[in-house]
Amino acid sequence: MADAGNDTGPHHRIVEAGPPASGQFTHYLENRSLPTQHAEVRHEANESIVVTLVDHLPSAGIWFDAIEDLIISVVMKSNHSPVTRDLGSGPFHFTERPGCILVTPPRTRSFWMFSGNPLVLHLSVPAGRVDQLAGCSGLELQHLLVEAARRPIYDGLLSQLAVRMWSALEHSTVTVPGFGYQALGTILSLVLQNAADTRQARLPRSAAAVAPLAAWRLRRVTSYMSLRLGEPPRINELAKLVELSPDYFSRSFAATTGMTPHEWQSNLRIEEAKRLLRESNMSMTEIAHRLAFSSSAHFSTRFRQLVGLSPSEWRGSFTED
Repeated sequence: MADAGNDTGPHHRIVEAGPPASGQFTHYLENRSLPTQHAEVRHEANESIVVTLVDHLPSAGIWFDAIEDLIISVVMKSNHSPVTRDLGSGPFHFTERPGCILVTPPRTRSFWMFSGNPLVLHLSVPAGRVDQLAGCSGLELQHLLVEAARRPIYDGLLSQLAVRMWSALEHSTVTVPGFGYQALGTILSLVLQNAADTRQARLPRSAAAVAPLAAWRLRRVTSYMSLRLGEPPRINELAKLVELSPDYFSRSFAATTGMTPHEWQSNLRIEEAKRLLRESNMSMTEIAHRLAFSSSAHFSTRFRQLVGLSPSEWRGSFTED
C-alpha cells in the first residue's frame, strides 16, 4: 500500500504492487489499510460471499492491494464530494452521490482519493462464484467486467437490491441462502447487462446496423486468428475466409463481438501471455515479440488494462505460490 504522488496531480503516482492478496474485501480491514470510522461485516450462508457496510473516512490517495474477489461497491450516503479512482490504466474523476455503483474486477489493484465520508456497501464475490452467478465465463466475462469498471453505474434497482440483500443477510442461516444469494445474482446480471449496453453504444452506427456474423463464420475467423497469434489480423484475408466483403465483415464482426478483429485477437494474446508467464521463463520482450506486440511496453500496457497488474506482477503471484 502506498500514498499517491505526482503523475496526475500532487497526490497521484504509479506504485508497484505485490502479488494479489488471497481473500476478500475484509483483507483491507484486517491489514488496516482502509480508512474507516466504522465497518460491519455480514456473510452469505456458506461465508464465501461477504457484504461489508463501511462508514469511510477521507482518503488523501491510497493504492489498495489486488484481491481475488470481485468487488461491487454501492454508495448509500454521501456529501457529493469529488473522487479520483484508478484501476491501473489512468485516473478517472467523478462526484460521488447516493446510488453510485463502482465495480472492481478480481485481481485488480485500485487507487482511491476522496475528501468526503461516504457510507458504502461493498459486495465481495469470489471469482469462481462470479462465473456461476453471471451465466458466462472466460474472455466474455472478463471483457464485461473491464467494461463495467470503466465508469460509475447509476441504477436505482441495483441500489435497492443491494440494500435488501444487506438486510436479508442479518437473518440468513447456514442452511438457507435465502434472498441474499438470489439478489446478488440479479445485481451481477444488471451490472453485466449495463456493461454490454455501454459497449454496444460505443460501436459506430454502421456496426450496429448490420446483422451479426453467422455462427460458422465467427468460428472460422476466430479459429484462424487463434492459430496465428503472432500475426496481426488482415481484414481482407478474414473477409475472404467467410465470403464477405471487407467492409461488411468488419462491421458485422464488431456487431457480434463488440470489438474489432484486432482487439479480439489482442485480448486472446493476453490469455496466451498469461500461459507463457505461468509456464515458461521467457522474458517480457520475448513474449511481446512472440505474440506480435509492437514492443514490451505496448505488451505491458495492454496486459495491465485487461488484468489490472503488470506482467511481472502477475507472474510474481505464481512464483510466490
